[in-house]
Amino acid sequence: MDEEIEQKRLIPGEDFPIRHTSFKDRLNAALIDFLLLIPILQFIPHTSTLPYEHPQKVQQAIEDADNKVISIWQLGKIVFNEWVRLGGLEDFLTNTAIIFMVVGFVLILLWHNFSTTPGKFFTSMRIVDATTFKKPKLHQFILRYMGYYVSGLFFMLGFFWIGFNKESRGWHDLISKTMVIYTKPEDPQAKETKFRRQTYMAIAVFILLFLYWFFN
Repeated sequence: MDEEIEQKRLIPGEDFPIRHTSFKDRLNAALIDFLLLIPILQFIPHTSTLPYEHPQKVQQAIEDADNKVISIWQLGKIVFNEWVRLGGLEDFLTNTAIIFMVVGFVLILLWHNFSTTPGKFFTSMRIVDATTFKKPKLHQFILRYMGYYVSGLFFMLGFFWIGFNKESRGWHDLISKTMVIYTKPEDPQAKETKFRRQTYMAIAVFILLFLYWFFN
């Protein structure tokens, strides 16, 4: 019965029924967006304080650990305390806050103006209000971004929830009362081509990420 009702619900302004996205397509879209965000993050000013900037105490601790004078846990404690003493904790919190604001600004700007991101656009998806299926309000997009961090808790369970929810909604979707749907009607003949294209796209993203990590 629910499936019959679902098929009768049409996207506002369109002549085809609402189609919920798959976990695979959402993952592909997220990988594309992540890859495109990397250059933006490179321009964010940040500070870094590492223990090797004051190596005497840390080097001695490493030698003591090698000689079994102290345990690996004691070594970790010494390195961490030295990192905090040098201001590493303040630097970490500052950098995290900057990244949080910059990434949030970019995503919310894209969502509010286009109801999508480059990754979702290439995979023919957009974000809609879960009740009206129209463009969500600005406060919903803000809640959705904050919900990303909630979804990331407990080993990314909130994101994996997309694969189990019947409407393919993660915790961030549920918190903001939004959902992601396809922008095109289902075309059975195009399924194989779509799968092949997205597989190649996913492989390309992983290769580019590996090259970025290797050369940096």
